[in-house]
Amino acid sequence: MKDKQSFFNSITGRLLPAFLLVALIPTVMFTFTVFFAVKNIMVNHTRQMTSEQFSLIDSFLSDMIISTALELSVIRDHDSFTQFISSEENLDNVKTNFESAMIRHPEYLQLRFLNSRGMEKLRLNRRQQNLQWVANEDLQDKSDYYYVDQALNTQLNETYVSDLDLNVEHNKVETPWRLVARIGIKVYDKQELCGILLVNMDGNYILSKILPFAGNRADKAFLMNSKGQYIGYDGSNFYVNEPEILNKKLQINSETIFSAPSKELTKTGNGYLSVMPINFHTEQTGNTWRVVLTYANNEIFGPMASTIQKLLIAVITILGVAAVFSMTVSSKITRFIKDIILFIPEASDRPFKPTGVKEFDEIGLEMNKMATGLRTTTTKLASLNNNLEERIEKNIKQISGMAQKQVQYEKELRDMHTQLIHADRLASLGLISASLAQELEIPLASIYDSLRTLQAETGNERIAEIISQMQNLTDFLNKITKFNGRETRKQKLMNIHTILSEVKNFLAVEMDKNNIRFNIINRGDYDLFCDETEIRQIIFNIAINSIQELKNGGEIFAETSITEDTPTLHIYDSGKGAADTEQLFNPFYTTKKGNTGLGLTIVKDLVEKNRWEISLENIPNQGLGVLVTFPENNEQ
Repeated sequence: MKDKQSFFNSITGRLLPAFLLVALIPTVMFTFTVFFAVKNIMVNHTRQMTSEQFSLIDSFLSDMIISTALELSVIRDHDSFTQFISSEENLDNVKTNFESAMIRHPEYLQLRFLNSRGMEKLRLNRRQQNLQWVANEDLQDKSDYYYVDQALNTQLNETYVSDLDLNVEHNKVETPWRLVARIGIKVYDKQELCGILLVNMDGNYILSKILPFAGNRADKAFLMNSKGQYIGYDGSNFYVNEPEILNKKLQINSETIFSAPSKELTKTGNGYLSVMPINFHTEQTGNTWRVVLTYANNEIFGPMASTIQKLLIAVITILGVAAVFSMTVSSKITRFIKDIILFIPEASDRPFKPTGVKEFDEIGLEMNKMATGLRTTTTKLASLNNNLEERIEKNIKQISGMAQKQVQYEKELRDMHTQLIHADRLASLGLISASLAQELEIPLASIYDSLRTLQAETGNERIAEIISQMQNLTDFLNKITKFNGRETRKQKLMNIHTILSEVKNFLAVEMDKNNIRFNIINRGDYDLFCDETEIRQIIFNIAINSIQELKNGGEIFAETSITEDTPTLHIYDSGKGAADTEQLFNPFYTTKKGNTGLGLTIVKDLVEKNRWEISLENIPNQGLGVLVTFPENNEQ
């Protein structure tokens, strides 16, 4: 430890941190500048890549819808379907066309024709690898479904695309969950709307075609509907989940996705996301798909690792050069200083040899001058010292006789000074107390009236207790104004434990704040014939003195007993006690910072006024103890 201290107190130890700091600050600033510049480049690159991916996805979706619409148009425009609409003939040929379309497109889960009232006329379902026609009696009325009304109200040559919905069979959601999109075109007979052709497109198929544009990254591309339900891919299977699952997996929720700017990067809990909303039905606001691409931080900023590595190497190199430079400079300075140190003992005997460094040469020359002057001064001092010893010996004999008289005079002066201070303090106490009581009388009266009004309105017992303590304080101030006179006291029988409990409750907040516990020990219960304010003020001031001593916590003990028919009250604490108990009753004497030194003075005055007795003692393994003795005849 000493070696470390000596190093840092040396020139090298002081110069090295300085040079390193000077080199480090611009290096760190440059490093952070490059770091954030590269980070912005990575983010912008990802943003550009995302825009290109969304363009490809948008083109794919448009092509998919167009090809599906063309497939439906081929069925609609076939002669067999036209005859079926007019006279329900050629049903077999129509079914053949339906089946051919379903075989060519495995992504079609259902192909059906609904009339203009929303009633299914034909429906072909895909069941795993098989196609299944729905019997006429099982065909359903879909007029209440939103997509039927929307499809029937599309423009003449517009292709209808619904939202991504959970597939429903017989009013029950198909399990496992599967999101489907409905793509449809209108069917006319002699320019009269007679129904719609609808295909249920498998949402899993749509996502499977989107994934290559997103880099085939599992769980990084999602297809979401307007309710927040989404299709995901875990690397082997497609799945459909509610938005809460997305929040748990990627720390993003549907609100974040819905509010994200279109095709912009948005920061999330553990990366970034970009959203492309697609609204297929301009007259309705609900049919919106959202393609969501997510990026982990390491995917975007992974290429920065090599740049950061190079920056760290540069920082270490610069710090190394700074360290070598500081060591070289400090070694040269140290060598010059050592030459000067070796010269100091011989400075008065030989001239200083220049080092070639201006500052060090000036120091050496000044030392030469100082050493020469010091030698001359030492010679003069030796001569003066011899004369001084003779004069001192002569004066000592004269002073010794005067010293004895001075000791006697000083003792008499100290005694007189002590008496004057005591008298002055007592006079000051009376003036200060009277002035303080007059200043507090008006605000205390106002507070007292306000508390009584508040207690009358609320009935709060705590306010009633505060009013009682305010009355006690008012009585005490009235006594202070009559400190030098003979006032009329209101004496009555008071139970000692009642007074102790009231003082304990009044000081509860202050004691809790200082972690102090007040213990009342009953070794004998008794009543006192006394003035209530005076006995409460005695106990209060003794307790306050203990609280001020126990600032870091402790205990106060109030023990009542009756010894030989004489009631006693013994209050002591767990503090350190007092070094000089005899002075504690003197006015303004205190051992605590910020204290007035009047508390125990007032206590002693009140005790003697009632012709009681009081004493102080240091209790072993405890603190200061105050013993108040009440003679058997308390009536005054």
